[in-house]
Amino acid sequence: MKISFSRLFCSVILFISLAQNSMARMDASVETTSFKVSTQYGDYNFELHLPVNDENFTKRVVKILQEDTAKLAEYFQYAPREVVHFVLKEKAFEANGSATVFPRDLIVLRKFPPLGSEHLTTGDDYLQGLVLHELIHIIHMDQTEGVLEVIRTIFGAIGKLGGVTPRWFTEGVATWGESEFTDGGRLRNNLMRSQWEQVLITEGFCDSIDCLDNPGMYPYRQFPYWGGSFFMEYLEGRHKGSVRCLVKANNNNVPFFLNSAFRECFGISATDMYQKYRTSVVKKISERNEETSSELTKLANAIGAKDFQSGLVVIGNKVISTESDNRVKKVIIQDLVTGTFETLKTSGRITGIEKLSSTEISLKSFSDLRATTERSTEVYNFKTVEKIETKADYSFKYGDEIIGFKFLTDRWVIGDRDYIFPKEVTIGSLKGTPKGVYFKYFDIRDRFKQLAFYSFKENKVFTVLSHKSPFEILDTCEESVLIKKENSLYLVNSKQSAIIKSPIANRVIFGAFGAEKSVVLLDSAKSSSYVWNKGCHQLKVMRSAFKKVSPKVLKPNTEEINNQEVSKKSFPSFNHFLPKYWFFEYFTATDELSAWGVNTSINDPDSRHTLDLGMLYYPEISEVVPDVTYIYELPYYQYLSYGHSKTYSQSTFRKASDSAEVDILSYTKRLEFKSFNFTPSLYASLLKVDDFLSTRDEKEYGMLLKFKKPRTQFNDFFQELELKGRFFKKVVDGQKSFNGMQSLLSTEVNPFRRFYLQAFGTYGSLDKRTFSNGVLYGGGAYTEFHQFYGIPYSDIYGNEIKSGRVGLRWDAIDLYKGFGLVPFYFEKIHFLAGTDYIAADRILIGSQILRNKSLQSYWTGVRLDMTWFYSLPISIEMIKSFVQNKYGENVDTTNFLFKGGFSF
Repeated sequence: MKISFSRLFCSVILFISLAQNSMARMDASVETTSFKVSTQYGDYNFELHLPVNDENFTKRVVKILQEDTAKLAEYFQYAPREVVHFVLKEKAFEANGSATVFPRDLIVLRKFPPLGSEHLTTGDDYLQGLVLHELIHIIHMDQTEGVLEVIRTIFGAIGKLGGVTPRWFTEGVATWGESEFTDGGRLRNNLMRSQWEQVLITEGFCDSIDCLDNPGMYPYRQFPYWGGSFFMEYLEGRHKGSVRCLVKANNNNVPFFLNSAFRECFGISATDMYQKYRTSVVKKISERNEETSSELTKLANAIGAKDFQSGLVVIGNKVISTESDNRVKKVIIQDLVTGTFETLKTSGRITGIEKLSSTEISLKSFSDLRATTERSTEVYNFKTVEKIETKADYSFKYGDEIIGFKFLTDRWVIGDRDYIFPKEVTIGSLKGTPKGVYFKYFDIRDRFKQLAFYSFKENKVFTVLSHKSPFEILDTCEESVLIKKENSLYLVNSKQSAIIKSPIANRVIFGAFGAEKSVVLLDSAKSSSYVWNKGCHQLKVMRSAFKKVSPKVLKPNTEEINNQEVSKKSFPSFNHFLPKYWFFEYFTATDELSAWGVNTSINDPDSRHTLDLGMLYYPEISEVVPDVTYIYELPYYQYLSYGHSKTYSQSTFRKASDSAEVDILSYTKRLEFKSFNFTPSLYASLLKVDDFLSTRDEKEYGMLLKFKKPRTQFNDFFQELELKGRFFKKVVDGQKSFNGMQSLLSTEVNPFRRFYLQAFGTYGSLDKRTFSNGVLYGGGAYTEFHQFYGIPYSDIYGNEIKSGRVGLRWDAIDLYKGFGLVPFYFEKIHFLAGTDYIAADRILIGSQILRNKSLQSYWTGVRLDMTWFYSLPISIEMIKSFVQNKYGENVDTTNFLFKGGFSF
């Protein structure tokens, strides 16, 4: 095969330069804002590394920290010993944040707010809750005493192991804290409390402490936040300061001994304390009386647990909700009279459903699982599903026109910037009427909670009511809106406000209201949701205590946010590049010699510069070699990297070890298109090779092209579809240069529930005839190209290799079981089977060397999915392979494969 390398190389360079504007994200210049907050437990030193073009956001974060940090310090009686850094995650379209103390204390914020009925919408200032939640993580994980302090003194940030605990503990502490130290927080969300109670009493649901992090059923990995925070609330309710005691005691113990912290604080293990707590909650729920009112009927789930965070709509006698089935949200339409249901076919990953008009709903969804994908909207009118071209976060109908509300970079806008809200304003709980939209309006400079109304016709926002105390918007009834305030249900419009006089109405915490029937969740109820035979028509009759309402045009506050003294400096600074840790490492891989070493890494808080430094010692040959990698991240998801390494491996063909020393420079760009990702890389390398073929110096330059289709849902038919290509030119000193290529087409499909079919095909070729100046290798289970079960890597080689695999995976057994706080959690068992094919110039099998032949293997195996140390997903595979050799002796082998990576 002759490869036209130069033409392809130039085409890729041209494509990369022209595609510069295809990316949605662009990095702005960053400036560092530094200041300190003094507390009786020490100074909190902060550095905010945020875009220079959004000073308003920086001021908001500074204001929160200056006003609220002292409260956290007073409770936890601690101040971090290092600077706490803040950076921003751009182009993210879901509300979230993260925190880490390794290698530095670092908090990553997102500007995007929570939407709809998400639990995070509790509270008026979402950013305040986010900042404090993440800062509590830092306060928790930065603390070290005793053994951990000794490790930290010697090895640096490696010793900050207080966060090596189950997620229910770390997230439980922070979620409890966001509610304890603000007026919002998820523990104040009655919807979350109701949902938590219902899953807790669900038959077969996690009933011990080991499965809180991943119960294997709805709400899946949200449950550590739910279960952990309510557990902390229970402990703090027993004795003030319990959470602080646990954090302090845990950080004085070696990892995995959280039970010791519980015994120190309560005289009882965590396992026993959780059982005591869970028993009390289940008993309290079971002692509640069944609803005896003839007005209420239980609403059964259709296929799984209802996810009310995605919304709830009643139109006519039908309720539309989402239910979770095998980690997939499905839109369910239930008849409130007959109880029958249907599943609505939708495209995308559903995130929210809303009432668009009296006969239509809007469905918000992501087209895939990527974090950088924007939402799209579909309209369902009970006859057809119509795709509408809008990227709005909320959509409403005015005549035949769709009016959208969108969070645009740093503020809310309506339509095509027809109305622009100030950056300091948070809006939420949007509910549409034929004439406009009701919503909650909160300006951090005013501290008043306002019920606002946007008029479609006038393109103006009006203040309808203003409150100091919290209230919730539940739904609309024609041109009025239902709000819940201080245990009473109100019906409000532009003319009057009235209380709905009903004991049931007083208990409603969440619901959707139709003309004749409603679906509601009730406070302190024994069941999850009920059909209430009162709709909007009846609620109007039940009104009392009328009060006049006089809406006024809302005049946005123009006052600037003022902070106490802060300083500004350029980013990054010299201090950011000081090493934060060092540690020992042990390195081993298939066919390679084992090595011991030391390593450290250096990076700035925004990870624009990352330098990994290591030194390896190979005891079998008494060699010491450096290991260096540097990565620079440019705007538009571009990466420039340099690496130097030297590895030694065992040789099948000689007693001496093979070695390869490489210096490589590469440039990578990540491009995201509507239905696939494209990642091109260009590289150049210098290699010094000493192997059984020859000792030689090589120069290689080339490109890697990767196309990958992302999944939309966990149950997609196409679970994976990937195409890779490597094209290169190699120059070997004293010999003729040659071109080469390797390619891989891989796919995995999910034709039936729990059954997966995998297939791949590879082809590699070098434009030469001899082996002396380098070859391609195949075999083994870890190589990117030309895998083959049954023959080790490098025992298959040549100038041309073809390979393929067809395999079956059956997700046979759901375990989701551990042993208390032992840091090994068992999740699933899979059974595997398949066949491999490979053809190459040379294949070493047993004592034979096959020339220009092919082999086929048949294999079966079992895979165990686990989580180690509470955050490390590990898969252990045992593969039994049978290689059919028609030219000689067959080969049977058994291999154990370990695969894993960090998850957060």
